[in-house]
Amino acid sequence: MPSIYEAEDFETEMIILPQIKDLHKQLLEEEIKQQIRNPFDSKVDFVETFNQQLENALDEEDITEDNRKQIEGEGISFYLGVIEQIDNYFQLECSMETIAEKNLEDIRDTCEAMYSFFVLKRKKNIKNMLLNYILENAEEICKALDYLKEKYDVTSENIKKYVNDENLAAIAANLQEVISYVKSLDNDMAEMITYLDMENFNNAMVYDLMHDCVILANFQDLYFAPLFSYHDSDYDDILAKIEHGIYTSCKKRG
Repeated sequence: MPSIYEAEDFETEMIILPQIKDLHKQLLEEEIKQQIRNPFDSKVDFVETFNQQLENALDEEDITEDNRKQIEGEGISFYLGVIEQIDNYFQLECSMETIAEKNLEDIRDTCEAMYSFFVLKRKKNIKNMLLNYILENAEEICKALDYLKEKYDVTSENIKKYVNDENLAAIAANLQEVISYVKSLDNDMAEMITYLDMENFNNAMVYDLMHDCVILANFQDLYFAPLFSYHDSDYDDILAKIEHGIYTSCKKRG
């Protein structure tokens, strides 16, 4: 596994909604549906909002055993619904039967991991996977794109003043071409995810879901879709963070 470098991050502060007394499951499910389609437009952690509501309901002093089971059933239904929405959008071919056999806590953990990986942290994950892939494979990339080092434009010469690695300087000066090349490799998602911090619980769980064949599809095209929109602000943000990460990595190397 490659060494993992965490570059300057996107803003990831989660906005927690005010506590709602009852479980507004349908409302949250609709919000999550919109968030899955447009993950970079909202930083609200709707699953955590539901978690808090669920815990508050289960902590009521006068709760009966029947009520507890009913509330837990609502929790399982909500978490499975979120997983199914993610499954459908990214065409993951999830084994929903395998997930549904788990207990409430395990289903919640699975939901939180998938929601984090596919929605809340998607932009950060795309950036870190590409950045760490580039840092780990800079020499091979430059061998494949051997013309990069031959460029003598103003941008390339300026970058060489700040980046003390010949390969990384060439990559930073031609980042769009490099990203296009990396995309063309069609690397398996099970490989790309290892360029994230695998000590992170959510990343590790999604990796295990792939490894254990709970997630069956190779979903990299849909996951990396923002990289196909060259004039999109999200694409520009990701490239800017990768470039900054290259500069910072070279400074740390001395």
